[in-house]
Amino acid sequence: MAVLLRNMGLDFVGSNVVLEDYPEPAKGEVDLIFGVADTMILVEVGAGRHKISKKKMDFFSKWKDESNIKALKKQCDIQYQNTVRVYFDLRSEPENPGLAEVEDIAGPGSMNKIYYKDDYDDLVDRVKGKRLHKNNFLAEWGSAIFRDADH
Repeated sequence: MAVLLRNMGLDFVGSNVVLEDYPEPAKGEVDLIFGVADTMILVEVGAGRHKISKKKMDFFSKWKDESNIKALKKQCDIQYQNTVRVYFDLRSEPENPGLAEVEDIAGPGSMNKIYYKDDYDDLVDRVKGKRLHKNNFLAEWGSAIFRDADH
C-alpha cells in the first residue's frame, strides 16, 4: 500500500504510528500517514468479514476526533491543515456494503473514503500506466485539496 501511495507522488510520513497518550485499552494507531501540500492522509488497511467492520468504524471515528488529530500531529511533529481518512478494505466490495453506514462515514463531504479490492487494483493499474497521480487521487476530496496539491 505504501509503495502505491508513494508512486502517486504522496509524501511518506510514517507507518504503524501509535498515539502514545491514547486511553487504554484501545490504542490510537494508524497504519500509514502520508501528506501532500497542507493535507495529511491517514490510511488504514483491513479485510473484515462484515459489511462494516468494527476496525473500519473505529478507524473513522477515532480519527474524526480533532483532539486525536491534534495529538497525532504533535507526536509526529507535522503541521498539515486538512485531514483525509482512507480505508483500504482488501476484499471485494459486498453487494450491499451497509449503505446507511457507508453514507454516514464516507459520504460526500466527509473527508473519508473506502476503497475495496477492485478499487485498489484499478489504482495500481492507473499508477503503473501513469494515468494517476496525487492530483487525481486528491480530487475526490474536493477542490481546495486538489488546488493546493501542486504547491
